[in-house]
Amino acid sequence: MTEYTNPLPGDIPIYPGPVGRAAYAAAGAAACMVRLATAPVRRYRPEQRTAVFLESFGMGDAIALQPLVTAYLEEGFRVVLAVRAEWAEIFPEHSLLVKVPLGKSCSKKGGFARSLYGVSGASAALRPYSRGALGIDVRGDVRAVAALYLAGCGRVETLTRYYTANDCPVMPGAAVRRPIIRGVSRRVLNGVFLPAGSPELKRASLEHLLPEGGVSVQSGRVAIVPLSGWKGKDWLPERWEETVCGLSVCGFSPIVLCGPGQMQDAVRATGGKAAVRECRSVREWVCELAACGAAVTVNTGPMHVAAALGCAVVLIEGTSRLPLWAPEAECSVVVHHQNAAGCAPCHQNDSNLAYAATCMAGVTAREVLRAFDIVAAKKGLK
Repeated sequence: MTEYTNPLPGDIPIYPGPVGRAAYAAAGAAACMVRLATAPVRRYRPEQRTAVFLESFGMGDAIALQPLVTAYLEEGFRVVLAVRAEWAEIFPEHSLLVKVPLGKSCSKKGGFARSLYGVSGASAALRPYSRGALGIDVRGDVRAVAALYLAGCGRVETLTRYYTANDCPVMPGAAVRRPIIRGVSRRVLNGVFLPAGSPELKRASLEHLLPEGGVSVQSGRVAIVPLSGWKGKDWLPERWEETVCGLSVCGFSPIVLCGPGQMQDAVRATGGKAAVRECRSVREWVCELAACGAAVTVNTGPMHVAAALGCAVVLIEGTSRLPLWAPEAECSVVVHHQNAAGCAPCHQNDSNLAYAATCMAGVTAREVLRAFDIVAAKKGLK
């Protein structure tokens, strides 16, 4: 069960500026036109029982999507999954699962126009598998909606808003819109796309990425994950130093984990107060985190890996929407100040970096260590 150090704010809409909203509305109108233009060559064939998913963003997105993909496979659907190549192994191999790898050009980095170009390019790769299929966009992202129509999907389902990012509404007529369930995790929100009569979504599992025989938890080992894909989630180095030293004084063994090419950044982020280990793939993240009893982390993909593996998690949160992006660990605490004036969730782009940094700076090392005491006691850690 996830606990919070402060009350969560209400469901405050997250909107970009006027230019961003206008761009999203224009993209929604374009999706409507694509739907109409491709109608003569598309026809939904539900008897095919083929579902197409497009997940072009982060590791956490892919982990949240895994249970929905699994549910469709268990219902006997052929699932075509377009996913960034580095996240493909999150989804276990299955006789009915076709993985279509996407490049990094499909990520949200680089702005709306670049990601629009990249996601639309995925339609060509999906086209051999998607004619007459059900296309599912779990984000409320009109770029993905257009790409699924261009791939040949006969029916496309999405959310009423781009709820995972900027709350811009999806234009009526662009796709079949599913209602948003508020106040739940991303995995539970994805459940609005379940086939009729399907049971509730299970939690994500990454056990298939562990070596045979599993990984033994090393006594006292605590993962420190200080980096994410967006600078607005960075915590102050002196706070990390104080946290690492506090854990060490209490007899724990902190180890800093980072992604490929991030060694120097990880050392700078934590002041060099603990050993740093580089994880070059999802599988390496899984193995390293499985050896830890707990993780202290910013809101990033490896945080969701730790939660899926059953680690106790302390999440240092600034401006990500909660509880949508909270850990689903059995034992976790989110340290945040989103209930304070001026620290509500925001659209995570570079124009909001200073705002997000201020919200992260509001979290103190003392709060994080107190949260760690709570999860350590519940988990029975040394």
